[in-house]
Amino acid sequence: MKHLIRLLICLFLILMLFAGVKGYAGTSETVIIPVQSIDKAPCVTMQTSAYQGDTVEATVNTDVDLKNPILTFKGKKIKLACIDKKTYRAYIGINAWEKTEKYEIKFSDDTEKLSQTKFLTVVTKKFPNQYIKLSPSKSALEPTKFELAQVQKGKTSCSCAPHYGSVPFISPVPGEIVSVYGLNRYYNGKIGSYHKGVDIAANEGAPVKVVADGIVTVADTFNIHGGTIAVDHGNGITSMYLHLSKICAKPGQTVKAGNIIGNVGSTGISTGPHLHWGIYVNGESVDPYTFWVRK
Repeated sequence: MKHLIRLLICLFLILMLFAGVKGYAGTSETVIIPVQSIDKAPCVTMQTSAYQGDTVEATVNTDVDLKNPILTFKGKKIKLACIDKKTYRAYIGINAWEKTEKYEIKFSDDTEKLSQTKFLTVVTKKFPNQYIKLSPSKSALEPTKFELAQVQKGKTSCSCAPHYGSVPFISPVPGEIVSVYGLNRYYNGKIGSYHKGVDIAANEGAPVKVVADGIVTVADTFNIHGGTIAVDHGNGITSMYLHLSKICAKPGQTVKAGNIIGNVGSTGISTGPHLHWGIYVNGESVDPYTFWVRK
């Protein structure tokens, strides 16, 4: 009898335990633990070597939001322009006299999600010499402080967001290139500087077209540079047009690729009608025909 009672008690306890577990399970809620996606680090793409006078393009592709992304080259901070939600771009200008060595380029932003280092080796490019004989009246010309300030403004006043549509740009004027970029120039036998642009032979008064969309930053006539126009194309890119006989644009004016902004002349220090024009990348002169314009 005692064994039977014990058996019944055990069965009762088992039934109660089963009923309790079932009741708890019936009233429980399913807890879903979200799996956090792992964002990929931004991908930086750029070439590892460049010649003197070249333009280097740096691109950052990212799935994460960046804030104020920049690259730092030789201590100079260059803003990366937002091309779309996942792409940022900047350019580095390698001038004709840049030291030929290996440079460190750091990429960063305020969120610290972008933190990478790349290296760029600058390779020597041999530029020819050019000897120019100036008349006493031309060689006596001196730039004013205002002229130097305005020309520097034209080279360096560039916005981050690109105004132009695409590369390549158009040529500003048809004609033969008579002086290439990078020439080591000697004036009356004395070394000057290197040629920071390209000279195109053209008839006096020939129309000069702006090479890409942009905003005019400088439009004036000076002692050395003659009739001068500078245009900000955004993304750190500016173009300059010198020795113009006529200026057809004003500072602050928005221009479209192909708009006539002036006429070919021989003003300033010039030995005959031609257009001197050039491209500056974040303030550094580069060869327009290695990246920006097709010959």
